[in-house]
Amino acid sequence: MTITIHLPDRLAAHLAALPEGERHAFAVSAIEDAVLATAPPVDEDDLDTALEEAFAQMEAGQGIPFEDFARDLRARSEARYAPDKAA
Repeated sequence: MTITIHLPDRLAAHLAALPEGERHAFAVSAIEDAVLATAPPVDEDDLDTALEEAFAQMEAGQGIPFEDFARDLRARSEARYAPDKAA
């Protein structure tokens, strides 16, 4: 994905001073940190349920990649905290 961000001149100058590879890595890391900081909280019940399901799959000999576990947990949290479900 490519996005365009308009930066204040001072910030743009600091970012431009970095080598291109570092500039890209820095920008991606900063965006990732900001997005993760605003991610919905993980509900303890959702976490318990997801862990129980993951352990049951392991005991059945069906391992799942961590990324799949994390994606499922995130989806549960997003569904729980969706705006139309807010109290």
